[in-house]
Amino acid sequence: MNYKTIGYFLSSTLLIGLLYTNNWFDVSYTFRQLLGIIFLIIYFIGMVCLLHTPISEDKKLRKHLFLKSGILILIALVIVISQWLMHKENDRLGAGYLLYFEILGFGIPLIIYASIESIWLLAKQKYALLCINLFLVMGIYCLVIFSGLFGF
Repeated sequence: MNYKTIGYFLSSTLLIGLLYTNNWFDVSYTFRQLLGIIFLIIYFIGMVCLLHTPISEDKKLRKHLFLKSGILILIALVIVISQWLMHKENDRLGAGYLLYFEILGFGIPLIIYASIESIWLLAKQKYALLCINLFLVMGIYCLVIFSGLFGF
């Protein structure tokens, strides 16, 4: 793995996300959503390009990626299914509150878990596993910021 390139990619994604949320891109709201989707697609393409070779060579890295992404997909399914069920029940006011509490209920424990595991992987000098964790955490960040689902 080229850790320098990965570091530059993650830090540039974080910087673009901060600029995006602070309205430094002075464009209309419709184009802003399109710009966010473009940023999201670019992040996921970059993630696949940077992680494809190391993951295809090492079975341990593949197992780590599938385990972590499986947990994230399970949580995303809980959020999406509950939103879908709530959407059919009322005028979506309760769905917004439910989404807020789900993000807090799942997001805060995930942040604490990811922080503790990242520090542990850094202490054990398992940099490849740490990069996979950081890519998944930044994926959540990009999905929340660039998708336009949460008003950014």
